[in-house]
Amino acid sequence: MRLPLYLTNLSLVLACARVAYRTTGENKSAFIIGRSVDYVADPNLTFWVFPAGIDRHGGTHRKALQWRSRHASTVAVMYNKITVEGMNEKGLSGSILFLGGSHFGDPDTRPTLSAGAWLQYYLDQYENVGEVEKENCPTAAWGKVSPQIIRDDPFDGMETKMHIAISDAKGGNLIIEHIKPSNQIRCYSNEDWDVAAGDTYHMQRSRNKKRIRKEIDGRALSQWPMPYERYDRLFFYNYYIRKSEDFASALATTMGMIHGIMVPNIKVSSKKRKEKDIWPTQWMMYTAPHEGFIYYESARTPLNFNYQFFKFDLHEGSDIKLLRTMGRCARSS
Repeated sequence: MRLPLYLTNLSLVLACARVAYRTTGENKSAFIIGRSVDYVADPNLTFWVFPAGIDRHGGTHRKALQWRSRHASTVAVMYNKITVEGMNEKGLSGSILFLGGSHFGDPDTRPTLSAGAWLQYYLDQYENVGEVEKENCPTAAWGKVSPQIIRDDPFDGMETKMHIAISDAKGGNLIIEHIKPSNQIRCYSNEDWDVAAGDTYHMQRSRNKKRIRKEIDGRALSQWPMPYERYDRLFFYNYYIRKSEDFASALATTMGMIHGIMVPNIKVSSKKRKEKDIWPTQWMMYTAPHEGFIYYESARTPLNFNYQFFKFDLHEGSDIKLLRTMGRCARSS
């Protein structure tokens, strides 16, 4: 597959956003993850349910990492190659987001893992943010650790420039990125990292919530839905939004926040689209790890569906389940 000339050198996921919304019901640690994917092409999205005990391969041609999954997981995969969203049976959830300045560095002697399998590896192997951070983030948030992430372009003209945001059942949040000029891994771990966006803008700011609120409170938005403004708006929503006492209202609240930053399919020239980084929202996804609940919404068709992850047979040796979204346009559940 080859992209049209004016779409070449795009990154996999553009101007995405993610929020971890904490509820205040009986389960004080309960939260719902909401995320959007803004992109120009049909991502050919598929959903998978994987039992524990699957033998995995890093998806690279040199010194590929190999492992056996410890935990069952359910994931959303783009182009049958890139795991972009998911959670495991222990309540660890993760999202792949765009990061324009990312660079994984030149190959060295470490075992390698394709960027497309990066999130799946974490979901397979770890129960919480602390475990991921201990084994994958170096001291003082700098250095080289195993495995090495290798860029994995799904087809010509598409680049996998990304970072990863992870949350666990206790409310911990972790963002991992590889950035220039050092090309080394950097980790941000704090409960305050509950909003993430597909760019470096929010990574360069103080994580003091009150200070950020003062910066964006009352700020006029531009005519165009710029990526940094979508982050500011989502942060503002999550800071001020009313807390929900039950799961249904918590889900609706999270959906409302994500809907508030969606980008419609605006008629924009290809030049201006690239200049302003304006890409229409393709789909939204909401996960509730404590409930094992997944809800998908398409922004391009009337398709939406949900399922209960914990209702599947997740024991080692059980069947892998697959759901394709391409070609579906009616409501399903």
